[in-house]
Amino acid sequence: MTVASRGGCCQGRARISSRNGFPSGVQSARDVQAGRGARERPLVDDREPVGHLTERSQLGSPTRSTETIARGYEHRNEAILDTSDRVRQPAGLMQLAHLAGSDTPLAVVADGRVAPLADRLGIATVDELIAGGVDASAPAPAALEDAEPLRPGMLAAPLQAPGNIACVGLNYEDHIRETGLDRPERPLIFSKFTSTLTGPDAEIRWPAGLTEQVDWEAELAVVIGRRMQRVAVQDALSFAFGYTAANDVSARDLQFSDGQWIRGKSIDTFCPIGPVIVTADGYDPDAKRIASRVNGTAMQESSTTEMVFSTAEILSFLSQFTTLEPGDLVLTGTPWGVGAFRDPPIFLGAGDVVEVEVEGIGVLRNPVAGPMG
Repeated sequence: MTVASRGGCCQGRARISSRNGFPSGVQSARDVQAGRGARERPLVDDREPVGHLTERSQLGSPTRSTETIARGYEHRNEAILDTSDRVRQPAGLMQLAHLAGSDTPLAVVADGRVAPLADRLGIATVDELIAGGVDASAPAPAALEDAEPLRPGMLAAPLQAPGNIACVGLNYEDHIRETGLDRPERPLIFSKFTSTLTGPDAEIRWPAGLTEQVDWEAELAVVIGRRMQRVAVQDALSFAFGYTAANDVSARDLQFSDGQWIRGKSIDTFCPIGPVIVTADGYDPDAKRIASRVNGTAMQESSTTEMVFSTAEILSFLSQFTTLEPGDLVLTGTPWGVGAFRDPPIFLGAGDVVEVEVEGIGVLRNPVAGPMG
């Protein structure tokens, strides 16, 4: 992770788009992190959810340092050190996953343990499970009797081939405040190519010489369970199969210099998801804590209550102009604390480790390989 000098980034989109790089005044993020002790416990627990930050300034105000933006949050620097903490089993919900390196990867996860499920169902993947409308809850308890402890590298992306990856920009009130941009009147939709998809513990990398401003974005993602066409807001969540964590990795120099976001968002490996998909029954997507850490240091910490447009509103809006198919993936936006709008800006580099955590889903952890020749 690198920290750019104060003059190298900007407080709004116009200044970002005028530059493709930063001056030479860059220091090691490990120097910046000196003195920041990381608490060795997971973020998501039984504490009260983070609420709205009503004391902050009005929307559209100039970007300020993240120390100012963080007022109203208990800003924690916390590391996930134990693998069992990466995937927690919410009461009444089922967690589905893919085993890495398997031709029949469908698996069920509970309480830090994982068990194959494909042979019991005759279905190889989560994608096939969604397409077939199959209920996996009946065989799951028996499968978990033979479960083994979940270890790093055991899981792959819990979806193999979504037809579409739809995304929403500027969908958190706190993120709008840190950017200084206007609050959108309707969901700001863009997409990522499906080749960006990768899973937990997989490396984030990019072609050498392409970008120097790779940023993180912690997001809650929706997995579509049934075909959606022109669905009302009040019915929209019934079309969700489940939810997962996502990192909308972004090359900011490409994103803001191109005039549109596709290239900067669609570099291979720029959409890690996982570690599991939590089935939709009983999961409230609009009241969940969400966070990110880089090298154990807290970067983002917020709540989906900060969303401008709720998950149901996003799904309904998308379904008015396009058909969402089973297995499609919808990323719902990111909260404050991304690297580009920090003072000074911070970006990912080789050797970093980025974690995204969403309450009730777990921790999505990815090492950063950096530029590759």
